[in-house]
Amino acid sequence: MPALERLGERWRTRGLSVLTVAVADSRDRASKFLWDAGVSLPMIEDPDQSMSRALGVRALPTTLILDRNHRVAARVRGSIDWDAPAVDKQLQDLLK
Repeated sequence: MPALERLGERWRTRGLSVLTVAVADSRDRASKFLWDAGVSLPMIEDPDQSMSRALGVRALPTTLILDRNHRVAARVRGSIDWDAPAVDKQLQDLLK
């Protein structure tokens, strides 16, 4: 989670926003998780998983990268090193 926050900070000036989605969890529990991780990312609640299902999320963690028209440009299942230089290169290609 801290790496996702750093990603958002690196890319903010290029129009990228990083949001977290609390899937099937209470607001308090999800907020505590973010607090304990030292992360202040915005959180969207999806307690009944309707948004996640509509976007085809079947496993957690899943990261969706949306293009400027809010269409899914990439999907990552599992954890990833968001600090890796390869991530920035892939984002450059995806978000042209």
